[in-house]
Amino acid sequence: MNKKITSTALATLMIAGSTSFSAFASMDIGTVVIGTKAFDLSYANDPVNAADISAAITAGGAVYIKDFNGKWVDNVSGATVNASVIPAVTYKNATGTTNYGVADTNTTTSTAATSSTASVTSASTFKVVFNGTVADTSKVVFTTKRGTTAIDMAVTWNASKTEAILTYASNLPVDSYTVNVVNNAVDFGTSTLAITQQKVAKISIIGDTLAVDPTSVSTAGVMVPGEGFVSYKVFDQYGVDITDSSLASSSNINWNSSIGETKAVNGLITIKSYSAITLLTQYTTAIITAIDSDSSLNASSTLKVSLSQGTIGNITLNTLTNADGKVLTQGDSVSKFYLDYTATDVSGNDTKSKRLLDKGLLDSDTSDADVINLYLSNPSLISAKLVEDPNDSSKAVIEVTPLENASTIYADTPIIITAMTKSGKSSSVTVTLKKATTLDSLAISLPSNQVAVGDTDVEVPYKAYDQAGKALTKYSEIVGSSITNSITNSNTILSATTGLQFTKNADGTLKITIDKIKAGTSVYQIVTKTGKNSMITVKAQDAGIPDALSIDTTSIKQYMQKDAIQKLDFGADAGGLSIKDQYGRAIDLTKSNIINGDKYSVRTSLAGVTGGVLNNYSTTTGVPFEEAYNGNQIAIHASKLGAQTVKFTVYKTAGATGITTATDITKSITFTVVDDSDIIDFQSATIGTLYAKSATTDGYAVDMPDIFGKLSSGTLVALADASVANRAVSNSSFKILNGKVYANTIADGTTAKGTISSSLYINGEVNTITTALNSSSVEPSATSVGVSVTAVNDKQGGVAGGTLAGSTTGVTISGDTITATPIAMQSLMNRSIYKFDENIPTNHGNVCFYALDQYGTKGSNLSFSKITNATGSPRTYAVDSATGILTSNGVVSGDTFTLTVVAPSGATKTVKFVVSNAQ
Repeated sequence: MNKKITSTALATLMIAGSTSFSAFASMDIGTVVIGTKAFDLSYANDPVNAADISAAITAGGAVYIKDFNGKWVDNVSGATVNASVIPAVTYKNATGTTNYGVADTNTTTSTAATSSTASVTSASTFKVVFNGTVADTSKVVFTTKRGTTAIDMAVTWNASKTEAILTYASNLPVDSYTVNVVNNAVDFGTSTLAITQQKVAKISIIGDTLAVDPTSVSTAGVMVPGEGFVSYKVFDQYGVDITDSSLASSSNINWNSSIGETKAVNGLITIKSYSAITLLTQYTTAIITAIDSDSSLNASSTLKVSLSQGTIGNITLNTLTNADGKVLTQGDSVSKFYLDYTATDVSGNDTKSKRLLDKGLLDSDTSDADVINLYLSNPSLISAKLVEDPNDSSKAVIEVTPLENASTIYADTPIIITAMTKSGKSSSVTVTLKKATTLDSLAISLPSNQVAVGDTDVEVPYKAYDQAGKALTKYSEIVGSSITNSITNSNTILSATTGLQFTKNADGTLKITIDKIKAGTSVYQIVTKTGKNSMITVKAQDAGIPDALSIDTTSIKQYMQKDAIQKLDFGADAGGLSIKDQYGRAIDLTKSNIINGDKYSVRTSLAGVTGGVLNNYSTTTGVPFEEAYNGNQIAIHASKLGAQTVKFTVYKTAGATGITTATDITKSITFTVVDDSDIIDFQSATIGTLYAKSATTDGYAVDMPDIFGKLSSGTLVALADASVANRAVSNSSFKILNGKVYANTIADGTTAKGTISSSLYINGEVNTITTALNSSSVEPSATSVGVSVTAVNDKQGGVAGGTLAGSTTGVTISGDTITATPIAMQSLMNRSIYKFDENIPTNHGNVCFYALDQYGTKGSNLSFSKITNATGSPRTYAVDSATGILTSNGVVSGDTFTLTVVAPSGATKTVKFVVSNAQ
């Protein structure tokens, strides 16, 4: 029971109740604390508050009084007590209530800073202490000077905004410094500081026991006494730990021991016995001394020598961490996982020393001599090794890694990791190795477009999911790590119906296709290794045959100047013609004009005899331009004024008989040849960005831009070549050579602009029109890879390396499948399949690959090629990756292989080759 608060000390204070006091960060002098309540004298002396005071006394609790000197006095004993005994209280005075924390600290209010003082805290830092809290640190300006030279120092604040640390990028030079502080335009004062030469001020040997490594035996069978270990620290005059600095190196500090040769590095003292036959454990104590050669500072410590051999007193394994937040997953041998741990030396001090841990832990795999391996409940799945800390080689971390070639797990697997010290202590932790992302289900769907007999590389839509329901799209995730199409090598798919092809797109995603659509109904099925089954039934329509002819009137100008010539074909160079099958699908005739073994082309004829257009136009070399197919063009020649209808007809040459007949597939276009006087304006086609390099190869040039006339209606008119009298470039960044436009070399990282000025002479007048030119010095980089195929035998010739007989058609392409007769395939051997070598066309065969760069030219080289899935043993198909030269020790109908070519940019193209007599 406390005494009543009418003791002499309290009475004395209460007599002075009318005296006023200043407020501080703690409670005012004269305060009375009763339990968890506190009152100032004025409040306690006021009769109005008598009930409040009585309630506090009734509630009980220790009573303390703050005297006139600001010291706390125990009301029972009268003794002065430390403020730390004062509990958290609610303080009342005439102005209101304030909460104070334990030890008489104000938790409600804070005093605003009015001044500051700076001090040196290390060779590179100053600390500025404010006498209160800074309201807005962004308004505080620190000006640090060495003499009159300002020094830039980084600023960091403490959480309560009462202190700031100024940090220099390196150790500050020995000199005098000033630190001025201005807060919101108010000067808080200037401090003068001195940086003195950094020196060793304290050497501490950490621990009372010398740990001893177990005795070992050399390869020669000689006993090697174990070494002794103990930790140490070195501090400079500012109290900063400089153990790892050059000041604390053995060249500056001389270390000695009473029982052996002594060496101190990175906070660890190592003692080696003076005698090869004397064990350190034969000594009971060891005296270690250290003397700093610069300051003569010395330290000495007498340690007990551990009777048991071992350098680690205890170790506790904690949690597994990964900097990127990943989880331990089978097969992920790239991500770094570290097992946090706490270890102590034999003196009980925390340690991360790599050397101490190496000497103090048992190794589960002594054949791995470089590291300590921890014990594992399943060592075939992961490894747990003690390795150097990547950030500090003197310290150790426990690295946990899933094994790359581990056996497959079918569920998340717990694994126990155990660390054992040589002194007999152990610690274990269980980590979970998650099952790698594995295909669980693969559902295929019917092709989105109509399919017909003979269609090749028909894409099959699919949806794939792993065991956690995550959608999969990558080839490696669905098919597995194998780069081939062989499902027997798959890690994830158990079986698939013959005819389904699994290929990898350039972006790494999976593409599933049916290699060739068969007549009737076909069932395709995929079964995953998890037992999930997916099936589609594909009903083939009749084989696609030409059914309609389409003519693009946006690329063909129906109005022409006299003597103008327009070329039409199925390719991108001229364009305009397109054949569609009976299902409305466009037939790609840019690669081959062979469809179901028959050859197709488009020919023209004139309706009437008085028109102004001649279709059967011959150049000066006598080459006819009346038939269009892959590689050949139709030329429409404006021979005289007037309108003329041209009829385009699809022709078929039967593969079996060679007989050519006209089909009923036709399209008619009316061309009008206009008078020069009808042309009132001109327009130029645009040219894309050119690669700026002086060259004369097609890889770095484009054709001259087309110039069109304009009628009063705005309709464009194809002009005769003779109307363009001259072309010239505006500056030296470009040139015209052999009918093409080139960009000359410019500085790296730059671009150039210019124009082509085309002078036109029409209707007795000279007109000029310009075409904008742009060039770039950025090296061409392939954005895609293409393949070109020429039919080897089109009834008009033979083939290099042999003469084709009978009605064979040589080489055809459909989708990404190239079919060649044996003799046609043989003609490709020992020749390059690369179209360019250093951007110059090679002596390639009738099948060649090329890279399309960002400038839209076929001027980029290929860097790699590989043949996979070759069938036809004992015949061996191969390709030289550097030259692209194909080789084989024979070619027989039925052989197949897959060829992948890669551009330096990573763009790829994969094509399947089939050797077959049937075209």
